[in-house]
Amino acid sequence: PRRHLAYAERRFGSDTRPRIIARVDRAYRSGHGLITLVELKTRRKDRVHASDIIQLSAQRLALEAETGEPVASKAFVAVQSMGGPSWRPVGLMSSLEVMALVQRREAMIIGQLAPRPPSSRELCAACAWKDRCDAAYGR
Repeated sequence: PRRHLAYAERRFGSDTRPRIIARVDRAYRSGHGLITLVELKTRRKDRVHASDIIQLSAQRLALEAETGEPVASKAFVAVQSMGGPSWRPVGLMSSLEVMALVQRREAMIIGQLAPRPPSSRELCAACAWKDRCDAAYGR
């Protein structure tokens, strides 16, 4: 079915506690009314990160909560890389999985839970939790 642009660069918020606020890059509506999310990324390498899936999943939760519109469980990460543009399909997390991540984040913020180091050391350099991880994991 044909799709048309429904939302671009728009912020949505959930009615959950804690509240999920997410900015949608692009959202397309099918002729049947189903919304498909697209996250735009510029990267050196053509790849999808776990953070992209988390971001899109939070967008899904926030958009559905605010508008009541159904959002597809699959989305796209549109990557502009050195090799040119590509559209990568991704499966989204459930609302329960997103809320579990939010609760984990809240526990880390108040010091109830220690952060875990990422799979890539490159991610550590710009991370707000770097000092806590270094202390917790003896780096």
